[in-house]
Amino acid sequence: METAVFLRESGDIDSEQWHQFSHRFFTEYRDTIIQYYGYESQLYYTPPRELVYPRFFVAVMSVLLELGIIRAKKGQLVKTLCGMFRFDQELSTIRRWFYEMPPEYEEVLTKFKDSFHTLKTKK
Repeated sequence: METAVFLRESGDIDSEQWHQFSHRFFTEYRDTIIQYYGYESQLYYTPPRELVYPRFFVAVMSVLLELGIIRAKKGQLVKTLCGMFRFDQELSTIRRWFYEMPPEYEEVLTKFKDSFHTLKTKK
């Protein structure tokens, strides 16, 4: 905890590497720090939801991530999805699915991707 306090109090240091280290530290130890102060990392527990087509669902999430609709790193998104949905596969398998396009869904997902290019989005 002393390290966390030291990093928070050293915000005056003007070094890009220092800021990167500080950000990475708090990203890595966020849950530990939250639990130290008596809070839970998840506010509400909801049981994971069932997925009828988990492989298709992950493929759609991968396309949304690729298009920038979802802004997250793949690893973060995989952990979030595994916390929200019930998969019968291991975390490493779900992570691998983000890099593989299933051939049976390729045509549908390609059309899905193309439809987003025709939309005009407001930011």
